[in-house]
Amino acid sequence: MNSRPGFTVWLTGLPCAGKTTLANLLAERLEHRDRRRIEVLDACVGRDSDNGRAAHGGKRNADVRRIAFACDLLSRKNVIAVAAVESSCREMRDNARRTIERFVEVFVDCPLEVRIGRDNAGLHAKVVAAETNDLTGVSEPYEPPDNPEVTCRTSEESPEASVDRIVATLERLQYILPVRSAYSADEEEQVRKRLEGLGYL
Repeated sequence: MNSRPGFTVWLTGLPCAGKTTLANLLAERLEHRDRRRIEVLDACVGRDSDNGRAAHGGKRNADVRRIAFACDLLSRKNVIAVAAVESSCREMRDNARRTIERFVEVFVDCPLEVRIGRDNAGLHAKVVAAETNDLTGVSEPYEPPDNPEVTCRTSEESPEASVDRIVATLERLQYILPVRSAYSADEEEQVRKRLEGLGYL
């Protein structure tokens, strides 16, 4: 088993901002370059679109605490945990950061009009139609992070570009190793000299 310590990537943001998409893409990317186990914890998976959203703030905070606890356990077992959690309360996220030693907060930012266009479950339409009054960012407040390690503006960049920046941050923090060239330094020098001789450099 790989002995390198695990860590948690915590993606927070409003409904339909793109947290699940980025979490799954990031996990796929890391699987191709890291031997540690990777677990995705998605707070929305398994929820009924009505019942899950009907939960009040206390229930949501309990969900955040449970996911933070699971991420902490996984990280301690040298697992990479990728959590996609709305986690609208800044204090709850700060508690998760204090609990988890190696914690990377990613703010998935997206304007309301774009989120409405992505809302296949019709949650925003139900708020407009007064069928529910419980949707973070519309009827309930969301407290954005003060100093996230990464901010992904998913209306302005592709999911691949967002994940590129998350991966670059993980490399900078030395949580994952940078991708190294397949060639040795001597081999690279030989290639460079060959290209110079051919007039390409």
